[in-house]
Amino acid sequence: MIKVPITEEMRERARQHAMQDKAIHGFYNSYSFADDKTRYVGCLGEEVVNTYYKTRLVNKTDYDIILNNERVEVKSQGLNASETRVKVTYEVHTLKLCDDCDKYMFVFVHNSYEYGLIVGRISKEKFNSTCRREPYKDGLEYITTISELEEL
Repeated sequence: MIKVPITEEMRERARQHAMQDKAIHGFYNSYSFADDKTRYVGCLGEEVVNTYYKTRLVNKTDYDIILNNERVEVKSQGLNASETRVKVTYEVHTLKLCDDCDKYMFVFVHNSYEYGLIVGRISKEKFNSTCRREPYKDGLEYITTISELEEL
């Protein structure tokens, strides 16, 4: 697990990205409902990965960055717990499976917006074949445990 401080510049880029995304997609982002906070956390997670790996965000429909010649979809979720608890008990999830990415990378963004935790990554094939599927609102939520992810 990699802890990345979130700077004011990262927060501002994420705010701008979230506003542009909302202007383009309205209240819906891809296939799922995205309120302002959810959209902002997603954009902050992308900033965390982009900053740590010194990559460029490409923001395609099914992936956000290219890392080591692989298309990576960044999946972010808010965190209101300690890092120790995350290492032991947490699951990661997404509301949408992607067709064109090679890997998923999961990020927790602390609710203080002061740091993000890059938790791990998993190949699209492994995630899609092993994730647990649970009903969520009008669709499904796709879930796996942190222990299933590749360590970074």
